Amino acid sequence: MREKTVSLLVIFFLYITTLNFVWTIPLNNSDDAVVEMPLVTNNLKAPLVADLDVSALNKQLKHYIDTAISKTFISKVKDIVKYSQDELKTTMVTAYKESLQESKAVYEDDLAHLVGGFKSRVESLFSDLAENVTDLIDNLEERSSNVTQTITEKNRPIKLPRDCRDIKESNTRSGVYEISIDTVGGKQVYCDMDVDGGGWIVIQRRSNWKVKFERTWKEYENGFGDVAGEHWLGNKYIHLLTNSGKFELRVNMETKGGSEIYAVYKSFKLGDTASQYQITIDNYSGTAGNYLENKSSGKFSTRDRDNDGESRNLADGYGPWWYKDGSNSWLLDDQRENYWGRTIGRKTSMIIRRIS
Repeated sequence: MREKTVSLLVIFFLYITTLNFVWTIPLNNSDDAVVEMPLVTNNLKAPLVADLDVSALNKQLKHYIDTAISKTFISKVKDIVKYSQDELKTTMVTAYKESLQESKAVYEDDLAHLVGGFKSRVESLFSDLAENVTDLIDNLEERSSNVTQTITEKNRPIKLPRDCRDIKESNTRSGVYEISIDTVGGKQVYCDMDVDGGGWIVIQRRSNWKVKFERTWKEYENGFGDVAGEHWLGNKYIHLLTNSGKFELRVNMETKGGSEIYAVYKSFKLGDTASQYQITIDNYSGTAGNYLENKSSGKFSTRDRDNDGESRNLADGYGPWWYKDGSNSWLLDDQRENYWGRTIGRKTSMIIRRIS
């Protein structure tokens, strides 16, 4: 049966050859690229059944199938894949572009809505703020009017207490208060409400010696320190106070052993800057001894202003003070211990009170 089949194939191939038929298999996409496959040939170019080599024919057929058909199929597949990829890319880009356009439109709408809402809110806030400011200004003007009316009575300033004696009529507690001093206005002072019936203005106080008292003329004129602690009130304020009425002076001290002593002068006045803040005192009483009255009419001296009439400036050696005909008291030196006819303790205070 096999031999009969082969014989038929040979006869078929020979018949095709006699008809000059050519079998072509495309190898690529080019139209003129073909492979001519003669079925059987010999040197005489005549069909010979005896020369047919079936094995070689099978190999040649297999070669054509493996190469031509395979290449053609692969090329076509590649073309299809490439076309599909390009079409997919185009589709994806188009879809992405459309998505971006939609997102942009949505974003622009949202942004416009947000900006519109924010603008409306800001306008509302500014409107409310303007109303609040207007109300605040109106309230301030009203309060200012009320305060002005309270402070002024027929264009006259409100009456402040003249001194600590006036304050004592309504407040008996020691502390810092504001009093009215001629040509100065309000001035804070410390009122001692405990010593000898109270009503005293503290013009000098030393306790722990943390505040330096060896100072210039100008500093003693204007005052220094903390009125609630160690301080000097200021010669110009003492002058204005003691010339506004009759005042007494009390000097509180302690001995080296810690016992309290004092000296009271029922008449006390301090001159102005032209008089070099000259002191005038009289009528002593107390337990400390009268070591200041003999300096009455003495002028105030500091290191930079020598008014003691001596050959040397006593303020250099004993601190600022009223010096006249020597020195037997000083309470303002930073180097030497306090002295009142004798060496005394570190704590001292000078207080004044209006008598009439």
